[in-house]
Amino acid sequence: MNIQSTVSGIAAILLLHLSCCSARLWDFEPMFVNTTSADESLVQIHAEIVRKGRETPSISGTLDCQYPLDETTLVEAVVYRSQTGSEDDYKLTPWGIPRKTFTEYMREYYNNMIYPNFEGCSNLAKPGTENAWSKVNYVFDECIPTGKGLPEIVPEGYYKIQFTATGRVEWGFVFVMRIVSKSNMMGY
Repeated sequence: MNIQSTVSGIAAILLLHLSCCSARLWDFEPMFVNTTSADESLVQIHAEIVRKGRETPSISGTLDCQYPLDETTLVEAVVYRSQTGSEDDYKLTPWGIPRKTFTEYMREYYNNMIYPNFEGCSNLAKPGTENAWSKVNYVFDECIPTGKGLPEIVPEGYYKIQFTATGRVEWGFVFVMRIVSKSNMMGY
C-alpha cells in the first residue's frame, strides 16, 4: 500500500465522518402563528412572523401572565405534519407533549429545549429560576430557534404545533412551519 492511497483513504473517512456528524439535518421557515387567550386580563399572548428582506423569517411576541403558572395549570402540545400544507392533509405525529402540569413541563422541557432555543432573543428566566413564571412579561424579539433539543432528522413538509395551557384561563398558540432538509458538504 502506497502513501497516496493511505492519504486518500484517510481523507475519504474524514469526509464521510464530517458529512455524517450528529447535527440537525433540517432547516425551517416559520409560516404562520396565531395566539389565543380566553381572558386577556390574566394572560396576554401575542406573536408574529417577522420578515426582513431575504433574511430568515423570525418570531417576535410577548407573553404577559398575570397569574401563577403552577400545578393547577396543565399544558399540552400536539404536532401535525402535512406534505402539502393543505389543512385537510395534516396528520398527527408521535412528537408532542402529553398533557401535564406546568411544573412537570418545565422540569422535562425547559432546560434542554425551550431555554436553549430562545435564550439569545428573549428575557426568559435562566434554568433553575424558572419557577418565577408568574406575573412576568416575557418578550421574544426576532427569535430564530436553533433546534437544540429537537430531533436530528425530520421529514420534509409542513408542521403545525398546537400548544394549549388550561387552568385559571385557557391560552395557547398555533404555529405552522415548513421543514426542508439541509444538504451536507457532499451534497446529500
